[in-house]
Amino acid sequence: MLRGIIVAALILVVGNQLSERVRIKQEELILQNLPESEAVSYYEHLRRRVRRTRILRGIVLVSFMVTAMAVKRIILMRGGAP
Repeated sequence: MLRGIIVAALILVVGNQLSERVRIKQEELILQNLPESEAVSYYEHLRRRVRRTRILRGIVLVSFMVTAMAVKRIILMRGGAP
């Protein structure tokens, strides 16, 4: 069961990284086409969004780890092998 959770987490991480790369390329193209003053404003907006996204990802990671540890503890308390 724990292996399944780990595999699912890895799939989510890889998929997230790939979609993040595509989004970054799109944003770079937008920034290249904007005038400098608008690009600076848009860049600040992107920085705030990235900061918020990183915080939320950290919360999700901590939640996932707590859940995985709880599942492992429940399995061990029942006398089963992890």
